[in-house]
Amino acid sequence: MAASQVCIDTHDYMTTVTINRPEKRNALTYDLFRELKATMQRLGDDPQTRVVVIRGAGTRAFSAGMDLGDVLQGIQERPDRPIDHELVHGTMQAVEAHPNPVIAMINGDAFAGGCELALHCDFRFMADHARIGMPLAKRGLLIPFPLVQKLVHMVGPVATSEILLRGAPLSAQRAHELNMVHRVLPSEQLEPETMALATELAANAPVSVRGFKQMIATAAQAHAERHEQAMHELMVQGMNSADAKEGLQAFLEKRAPQYTGR
Repeated sequence: MAASQVCIDTHDYMTTVTINRPEKRNALTYDLFRELKATMQRLGDDPQTRVVVIRGAGTRAFSAGMDLGDVLQGIQERPDRPIDHELVHGTMQAVEAHPNPVIAMINGDAFAGGCELALHCDFRFMADHARIGMPLAKRGLLIPFPLVQKLVHMVGPVATSEILLRGAPLSAQRAHELNMVHRVLPSEQLEPETMALATELAANAPVSVRGFKQMIATAAQAHAERHEQAMHELMVQGMNSADAKEGLQAFLEKRAPQYTGR
């Protein structure tokens, strides 16, 4: 039986999702996209998961992007639909819309689809030796428009021009300057610091964390004011949750809260 291309490990409400193709620099196949999408959807309903960390297997790459064999086959067999846009975009949305915080632990190079995958996470911690970028112009390729929109939304049109038109890999420091990543860390500190953040997030009230993530996503939309009533109702629901009562009671009793996510 073939080894899984996506491995998961859960403990203390933290789930690590590992892209498991180290011999191919964790390149993303369509089968891997399907597995990753299903995994993220399943973890969204898992009461034992409050934070997700995505990383690549090994030390060379977070993900080198889409497997070029799949890309070439798509161009040859489906010239009008060379990339399975619905699957790729759906997988990225499953990451971005995941109800819990998602951290990209960029332990190696993150190119093209690997870069996009990291950008769809809530937090990005990057090893100082790693590189990130979209070298598509150097291969004569383009990406679906929604992924360009995501890049513009994240870093702005000026930085997007540098990333896409040049196609040159960016150092971790340059990525930090462009606000693509939150922190740049020495290799030996990357995993401990990433898991420290995951531990901090997992200790917070799940109702609050999930509610804030939904509010942030809504606030970033065009005409966000149209959703003000729904967001007010979400706030009221959260303030009346068991988590809210437990958080206040624990503070008054000077003890650590025991949240249930309800």
